[in-house]
Amino acid sequence: MIGGSIPFLLFFQGLALTSAANASFIHKTMFVWAALLAAPLLGERMGRRLLPAAVLLLLGNALLLKLLPGGSSFQLGDLLILAATLLWAGENVLSKHVLRTIPPKIVALGRMGIGSLVILGVLIATGKLALISQLPPLHLGWVALTALFPLGYVLTWYAGLREIKVTTATSILLLGSPVTTLLVAFQSGLLPSFPQGLGIALILGGLAVLLLRPRRKMQVASA
Repeated sequence: MIGGSIPFLLFFQGLALTSAANASFIHKTMFVWAALLAAPLLGERMGRRLLPAAVLLLLGNALLLKLLPGGSSFQLGDLLILAATLLWAGENVLSKHVLRTIPPKIVALGRMGIGSLVILGVLIATGKLALISQLPPLHLGWVALTALFPLGYVLTWYAGLREIKVTTATSILLLGSPVTTLLVAFQSGLLPSFPQGLGIALILGGLAVLLLRPRRKMQVASA
């Protein structure tokens, strides 16, 4: 409910009402909310490096998505996406807890399977189920193909989440913005602008601050 259905409905409704850049930036704040929830609920230590890493990661995404300087005002669509992001943060904390005793594939099946049934129920309740039958076969084929990507994401995500902290896992998601930017640049043949390049560098720097441990600590941990 809080991972595979309600937040998806909120996110895509919000995306229809706001810009893609705003939606992406708000979604990338999920690691902050996950860290705030994981500290009291899972006992995960936030650490002194979280704050500087968060500043670098969020500033980097703002530059990458061309939200600075200026930017559009906060609107209803942004609020819906923020609500979805908060639910996804809570889902990851809950998932981390249940992964202690439940296999990742079962958790993934619950998220995707039950979530799909809830969304199907919403379509029936709102009278929009008939719209699916209006899609031509070509579109249905693309829907089926692209459904493999979130399926692969969920399966690998829960397998990884079982092994590392929620804060670390959700922070790694921020690599999505640089990867998308570089793919678009490769497709269009245009290099990222200087602010975007700086944003990529800040994101990589923030992840390095958060994920890389000092060599001495690594040696002690190994011992």
